[in-house]
Amino acid sequence: MDFLAACCHPAGAVQTALVYHVARKKVPHVSADGAATCAPAAPNAVKLEAFIFDVYAYADAAAVAVLEGERAADFAPVKNAEGTGWGPGGDRGGAASSALLKIDPRVLPQVRHVIP
Repeated sequence: MDFLAACCHPAGAVQTALVYHVARKKVPHVSADGAATCAPAAPNAVKLEAFIFDVYAYADAAAVAVLEGERAADFAPVKNAEGTGWGPGGDRGGAASSALLKIDPRVLPQVRHVIP
């Protein structure tokens, strides 16, 4: 946890050394007359992104372990709300739940919890 705290400190050596990744995005905008929202056909904005894996270079090599696994069994990105994202499976919570059920259908019903 000390490593993560050091990486996240805004004035720390890691944060001041990290570089941003450029992502060109299609960002909806208001029409010139202000009457409608326009969905651009091509990217019209630049987003600067930072990724957690960028801090690996700053970790103590003796304290880091790399594991290799089967992607379908070990990874399901969850970064968008239901009904968003792209393509079949997408990157939503439901897609991650479906992937978990494919591995072992007994697991998810045991861990699912509805927050009141």
